[in-house]
This record gives sequence, structure tokens and C-alpha cells, in this order.
Amino acid sequence: MRRHLLILPALCLMWLAGLPADANANGIDWPQYRGPESTGVSTARQVFPTTGFRLEIAWQQPIGVGYSEVSVADGRAVTMFAAGEHDVVAAFDVNTGDELWRHVIGETYIGHTGSDGGPISTPAIADGVVYGLGPHGDLFAVSLESGKAHWQHRLTETESRKPYYGFTSSPLVVDRLLVVQVGGSDGHNITAFDRATGEAQWSIGDDSVAYESPIVTNLAGRRQIVAASQERVLGLDPQSGQELWRAEHGLDGVLGTPTPVGDDGFLLAGNDEVVVLDVRQVDGSPTATERWRSSEFKRSFAVPVVHQGYAYGMSRKFLTCLDVRDGSLAWRSRPPGGNVLIMVDNHLALVGTDGELVVAKASPENYQEVARVDVFDGDSFSAPSFSGDRFFLRDASRFAAVRVVKDTTVANATRVNEDAGRYLGPLGAALQKIARLPVGERQAQVDALFAGRDSGPIVETVGEVGFAHLVYRGTAQDVGVSGNLPGFRWDDNKAMHSLDGTDLFFRSVEMDPKGMWQYQISVDFGDKGADPGNPRFVEVRDARWSVLSLPDAPAKPHLDALPPETPRGSTEVFTLNSQHLDNEREITVYLPPGYDATSGRRYPLLVHTWDNLRKLMHIEQALDHTIAAEDIESPVVAFIPRVSGREHGELADA
Repeated sequence: MRRHLLILPALCLMWLAGLPADANANGIDWPQYRGPESTGVSTARQVFPTTGFRLEIAWQQPIGVGYSEVSVADGRAVTMFAAGEHDVVAAFDVNTGDELWRHVIGETYIGHTGSDGGPISTPAIADGVVYGLGPHGDLFAVSLESGKAHWQHRLTETESRKPYYGFTSSPLVVDRLLVVQVGGSDGHNITAFDRATGEAQWSIGDDSVAYESPIVTNLAGRRQIVAASQERVLGLDPQSGQELWRAEHGLDGVLGTPTPVGDDGFLLAGNDEVVVLDVRQVDGSPTATERWRSSEFKRSFAVPVVHQGYAYGMSRKFLTCLDVRDGSLAWRSRPPGGNVLIMVDNHLALVGTDGELVVAKASPENYQEVARVDVFDGDSFSAPSFSGDRFFLRDASRFAAVRVVKDTTVANATRVNEDAGRYLGPLGAALQKIARLPVGERQAQVDALFAGRDSGPIVETVGEVGFAHLVYRGTAQDVGVSGNLPGFRWDDNKAMHSLDGTDLFFRSVEMDPKGMWQYQISVDFGDKGADPGNPRFVEVRDARWSVLSLPDAPAKPHLDALPPETPRGSTEVFTLNSQHLDNEREITVYLPPGYDATSGRRYPLLVHTWDNLRKLMHIEQALDHTIAAEDIESPVVAFIPRVSGREHGELADA
């Protein structure tokens, strides 16, 4: 229960001062997806002491897999996760982390095609009731105090369509209604349910949904629900569901929710770009028009936040700031990386690439980090929540609360990550010697060091140890490298080191002298591509990957580029529904050069059950090579991902 202390005798005030701190002392909750106003922004003020502060883990708990974020109200933090054979919703004490109750939603949603599984939707809390949507379509209402069910039912096929990764939309409480994007056809894309009974009150729309959730806001002088789906965005009357306006957004999918930007505008983030639409009265009717569109936010799960005329989001894993007036780029930063962010008291809060909670000032000038603390072992795809004096965050295995602690001894400054392995091998020793020279003398020494060398990677061996030095020469602010290099995760984009006063960027890696790897580089946060200084590359359909091979690596002719005139196969993708396993998966089929389904020709069929290795091992290019050399008969190859690790045993028992 929230405390409202208005007038108390002095004696009572003295007694209260001795009580332990309450995490909800400021009375500001985070009761739903994207916070109190569905904007990703906390309404709390004076959270961060100006005299200095640090972040401190208050408690941690193990938790099952899932992407559901945390909703907080009345001293309870609520989230959803997989627990054994079931998906559950559970409440935890915000001060101690103790689990208070859990309620079974339904059978566990098994991860597939890159997903860890478990619930994705975030519950909503209102008037002592928790509302949620499970990945199989179980819509429910339970008591925040006890977890006791008020009502629960599974959405039917006639009123909804299950997205590829299960139901992900987060319910929105609007007065007496619970509004959910269920993705049904025939006028059932968006449905409002009675909060007291769970019965449908109105439905509208025919478009499909994936990760979209609605908001309620004021546009063109009217309170309304704004809901984006895969093709369009609608403005709806909250009580009747009447359509007020609609617009085609032109995005390749929509992530999260619409985000108000002020002046009757809102932002939508897609897979490859972001758009801002304005809703204004035109001839007496509300009409949506495009203000601007940009590709500066892309390929990230982060839903942008807006603060004082600027939008903060991610471009891949690079934190990015845009001016909401025209979409112009203010700045972009490599640190802290990550996938998700929120805004608290004029500060950005992010879960960084290495699992730290990072706090930085929200400034259009540049990235200004002020605090961080290690929480997880790696990425999180669930945005933090904030209530009282602490953040609540989770990944696929742990749930944690992090407190803001006043500390005048802490200097709020960006942490510099110095790589102890920067200077490796003989070339590294030479570069380290140049780095000790005055800045004005370094460029000439770099030019002399690289004179006569190939422009591609430089490979060295010292005894049984190999070193590879990736090199980029040119004018740039940032150069990154990604790939399957030793010490890299596949989705990493690690910075190449710059040598001040020179045009040199480099990254050195210790490698097996018999090894071979692939990598890409990006310049000034641009698209990743092959290293322009390395003539060796492999083609994976629409992308080139540079090949890095040490002296003792065995020959791999299937990685050589195919001559332009060589016939190539093609791929088709379709979704397979398994009645026996009660799940579905996306299957990629390789069709050999010259394949003609109408010819009557019979082809050998090869089934490959580890689909995530298809690109890593360049299997399609290897097939093109071997077919061109007539080493094998032209096969059809089906790449079938497993939905769960138990699947082969289940099929054997069938």
C-alpha cells in the first residue's frame, strides 16, 4: 500500500526516520510495459544526487527464461517466465526479492529459431489486479496481493492469430477496459476486454501483429488509443473502439509501441528505419501525415525514448540521439552497447552489451556516462523498470534490483575500457613503441611501418602461437569489427583501436596457426561489410565476409568466390506446423541450379537439422561449388531448426 504522509506530529516523524528505506518511498510506480505513461520514461524526480552516487545491487534471484519486462506497484515487482513445464506470472517483494506468489499461465512456450522461449509480453497492474497475456494466448487477471485468479481464458482462433514467436502484445489498461492487440482477422486485430470479467467489449482492424502494443495518449486535442500493427497505425476512441484516423506507416515491422514526441506527433520504430507521424485536424477530421523518416535507428530491439526534443535509441548496438524536429543525427556512441533503454530523471538507463546497468545523462551534446554496475553475464533483451530508488531488470536466468546510493566520493565520469591485449605480437610491440612518441611524430612512423606491406590483415606466428592484426587506414571516427574471431560473440561489433595522431585503426587477435575465420568491418557506425583491404571473401547470398586464414590453415576451396558465370542455387522459406509436436518453425529449402518443379525430375533430399550453422558454415555456397564441380548429384536441402532440444527423442517415440 502506498504511504501518503501529509501532517504528522513531530514525535511520529522522529520515529519514522528510524525505519528502513522503502523502495516505493517516492510513490512512483512502473505499472505496465514502458512505464506509467507508456513512454519508457519514469515520472520520478530527484532520483540521482547531484553530489555523486553509485549503483548497488540490492538483491538477485534466479528466474526462468522469458523476455517479459517487470511491472511494479504497491511494493510488488511482477514479471512472467518459464518454470519447468509451465509459464508463470510471479510477484516479488521489491525490498527483499522474496517471491510472494506465482500463478500458472499455461504450458511452457518452447524457444525456437533463436528464441530462448518463455513469455514475451509484460503484465499490467491496476487497482490491485495484474493483467497479462501468455505466449499461447492465455489472457488473465489475478490479484496483486495473493495471485488468486479473477478470470482467465485462452484466445480462440476466430478472434486472434498466434504470431510466429507466440503472443507478445502487452495489455493496456484504459479505464474499465483492457486493450490487447490480438492480431485476429475479420475485425479482430485489436480487442478491448472488460477488466472485471474478461469478456470482449469491442474489436476492430484486420492487420496482423508481431511485437506491437497499444498506448493511450492525447493527439489533435483528443484522448485516444494509438495502435500500430504490421502495415498501418490507427487512432481509436477508447470507449467504443471507433476508428478516428488511420495511416500506412511503411515500416518493415513495428517494434514495441508508438512513442509520443510532443506537438501531436509520435514515433514508430521498425526493423530498418524510424518514422515520425503528426496527427492534426484537417477539414475537421484528424489526419496523420509523415514528418520525417530515417534509418538512423535500426536493427535493434530498443524502443526509443524522447526527452526535451530529442529521441534516444539504438542503431544496432550503438546508442544514438536524433532531433525529433527533423530526424537529424545529433550523435552516436559505441559505449555502452546493448539492446534496451529507458529514461529516469533526465538520465538514460541501459543494460549494456556485457550485462552492466549503465546510467548516462540525456544530453544532445554527446554520450555522458555517470555510473555503471555489473549485473548479468551478457546481453539482456528486457528493458529495465524503475520504482522508488531502484531499477528492476532481468535476463534469461536472473532477476535483480539495483539501488541508487548517494556517495560523494564517487566521481561521475565515463569508464574507459582499456584492452590489456591491445598490443600483441611483434607488430603490436612496434605499434606500442610508436604510441609512446609525441603525437606529431606518429604518422610518419606508421607510414614507415606499413610501407611495402599488403593492405589486408597482417598474420604473424611466434612459435606455436599465431597473431592476426586487422588493419584499417583512413579518416574515420570509429571502426568496428565483427565475426567469429576468437573471443568474439557472433553479434559483437568490437571497436578497432585508433592510434591518436594517425590514420591507423587496428585490432589484434591471438589465434590458432591452423585456424580460419570470417569477419566484417563497419566504418563510422555504417553497415557492416567485407574488409576493403582484404581480397579474400566469401559470399553469403546478399553479404560478403572477409576470410582470415593463418599460414597452417588447411585449404578450403568451397570458401573461394564463385566465378560470375557459375550457376547458383536459390532458397525458399516457408512455415511448417507440426501437429504431433504442437508447434511451428520456419524452414529454409535450398534448390539446386536449374531446379524445375514441373520437369518431373527426382532430386535427392538432404535434411539438415542445425539451421543456425547454415550461414556460419556457408553450406549453400559449398553446395554451389560441389554441384558446379559435378562432385555430387544436385540435391534439394531442407534446413529444419529444432524448436526444442528434446525434439528428436519425441519424434523417435512417436
